[in-house]
Amino acid sequence: MLRPARARVRLLAALLAVLAPGCAGTVGADPGPPDFAGRGQSAFYDTLFGIADRNVEAVALLESAVAQNPKDGRSYFLLGMLRMLRFSRNVTDPYSASDVVKQEISEAQAALDAALPLLPTDRRVLGFHAAAAYTNGVVTHDDDRIRLGLKQLHDAVTLFPEFNTFTFIGAVAPVVSPNDPLYQEVLQYVGRPLSVTCPVSREPELCGNVGKAPHNIEGTFVLFGDVFAKAGDAQKAEGCYRLALSRFSTSGGPWRFRSIAEERLQTVMQRVALYKDADASHHPRMLGYGAEACAICHYK
Repeated sequence: MLRPARARVRLLAALLAVLAPGCAGTVGADPGPPDFAGRGQSAFYDTLFGIADRNVEAVALLESAVAQNPKDGRSYFLLGMLRMLRFSRNVTDPYSASDVVKQEISEAQAALDAALPLLPTDRRVLGFHAAAAYTNGVVTHDDDRIRLGLKQLHDAVTLFPEFNTFTFIGAVAPVVSPNDPLYQEVLQYVGRPLSVTCPVSREPELCGNVGKAPHNIEGTFVLFGDVFAKAGDAQKAEGCYRLALSRFSTSGGPWRFRSIAEERLQTVMQRVALYKDADASHHPRMLGYGAEACAICHYK
């Protein structure tokens, strides 16, 4: 009873093989290597943009991608950036970081070490690579690594000042005293007119809200306000917080972190006073560490 049906199936398969060899050839074909890189990138951006927190999945996929292809510079870069994000969101005091947090920044540096020679034309990589090295030196109290990271940060600023000055500010400002010469360098970068430091008209993705950071301007002005507050300049800090809340800055749509800028503006005088306390443990946390790290600019 079953033989005629089986015969018809065989005949149909034979006809398909003749008439549509491309379709017949896909049946049971080797699907090829898994797309760890593409899936890892998707999980990375879902996490970065605040669509879904897929950071654990993204790390696993990107690690599989570079194991599959050791020359995949893009996956190494995203892996390093994701580990820096995880470090920043989980550290409270970089000078007394836990072993888990230290391991995160160490692995971030290792991934960016691998990415750097594989992405020679991406001028951002040197800056992020340098920031990871410097931060790794800070959390491990390694003076040689701190010096190396600073040299690399300066090289990155020279190579691509429109972008890497912000990388320098983000890495250095939260961890040095306002009396440190490095903090004076931070203030020089922040104090430059926006049109010189970062020309919005020529670099809208880096300096505006049209790239992968839809609230780049808002987050940047909150950071600048924190920098001035730590320096004791309440007037400039207040001006930056107001700019973060202004119509000029909100071109990326609704901003999830508006309340942070509003709170900073309301408490700017208290913030400046706390930074003058001799006990650094009383100093307010600057933008860049905690739940809003990266998110304040990148969340959609």
